[in-house]
Amino acid sequence: LAAQEPRRLFTQGATRVADCRPLPDGRLALDAGVVQEVDLVILAEGGLFNEQAAKPWRRDYAQQAWVGQLRLGANWPRGLAVERFTRDGPLAVLPLPDDEVGRRAALVWCLSPDDALDVLPAERQLARLKALLPPCAQAVSGIDGPLKPFPLGLNADPQPLLGRCLRVGNAAQTLHPVAGQGLNLGPRDAHELLVHLRDACDAREDLDATLRRWQRRRIPDRFALLATTDLLARAFTWQGAPLALAREAGLRALQAVPPLRAALARGLMFGWR
Repeated sequence: LAAQEPRRLFTQGATRVADCRPLPDGRLALDAGVVQEVDLVILAEGGLFNEQAAKPWRRDYAQQAWVGQLRLGANWPRGLAVERFTRDGPLAVLPLPDDEVGRRAALVWCLSPDDALDVLPAERQLARLKALLPPCAQAVSGIDGPLKPFPLGLNADPQPLLGRCLRVGNAAQTLHPVAGQGLNLGPRDAHELLVHLRDACDAREDLDATLRRWQRRRIPDRFALLATTDLLARAFTWQGAPLALAREAGLRALQAVPPLRAALARGLMFGWR
């Protein structure tokens, strides 16, 4: 259809969607600064947790992620990504492509909202960060620019489809950044939708039936990942010796059993089906 009617498929960014109303002929009236009559609306811009309207499943983790970039020394192993689970939440260092200055990485550092990291000078921030990194990841030469805080929480809707208005990615589910699973889930939402729409076009299937089938097919993957990230986000901040021992046992089991570790990584990357 897009090839036959080039103007039928379009995107619109930098505009907040205020309303999405069904029309008598089955199409939708989209109020996003202008009124347009369309067959299907896909909302893909979710925004930040503290700015979103509350969805049925919502939990404030009482954490904020400090996000920024690091400068890496020459001794940092190529391709090494590090994630540590601290008392305040996960800490992740993720390598980025080199730029004209040199080697660099992205930083996601989860802390209590009461922890005003920005009042510390850069050298104190760096010293505190390096104290949390393992010996193999000490080659951090500096923090590149100010770190920015973002409140963290779960905000998800078990029914991302309302008529012909469909939400994907953070518009449907905002997750804790532990293991970066929000990024994995969003593209899977979009890919499955593309496959379903292509098959429906080939089979001349009714659009509403296609969208309902997409929602049913996405339930196992979405719900499993929502539960997994929610458990991880909370479990690694639970206090008490028995819980700490259970966490350590679980991590050691993953480290000691490569097939188990590979199965978990495969499920997180490609989804639970």
